[in-house]
Amino acid sequence: MDPQAAAQLVAHGGDASGFRARDLTPALIAESDLVLTATRAHRGEVALMSPKVLRRVFTFCDFADLVAGIEGLSAPVTQTGPRAWVREVTEKSAASRGLKPPLPPDLADIADPYRRGDEAFATMAQRVVESMPAVIRALVG
Repeated sequence: MDPQAAAQLVAHGGDASGFRARDLTPALIAESDLVLTATRAHRGEVALMSPKVLRRVFTFCDFADLVAGIEGLSAPVTQTGPRAWVREVTEKSAASRGLKPPLPPDLADIADPYRRGDEAFATMAQRVVESMPAVIRALVG
């Protein structure tokens, strides 16, 4: 992980010690129940790699916006297990697309701060932090 990104993660209470980068492959996409991207362009790239999973691919901010507007996502059904819950949340989120106006591009995308200054990394981290509560509530209750 980029040291500036790791510093932002730690500053927001995270731990970068277990981070391991992986190449995104069609096989990895196919086995995923939910794929969250930083930008809509990234979402499009994922869809091109594996068109069958389009309903399971969202930008992080779009996903947060969608799940914040869906009733009943704050308490996962524990009998089904965490993976089944993520699938259910993902399906409900995909079904809710188009029921309200989408986020404008400047709110949907998280700019890539790579090779930019600390301010760019702080801005990126703030965008993630703003969307995180809705995502956590939806996925883990």
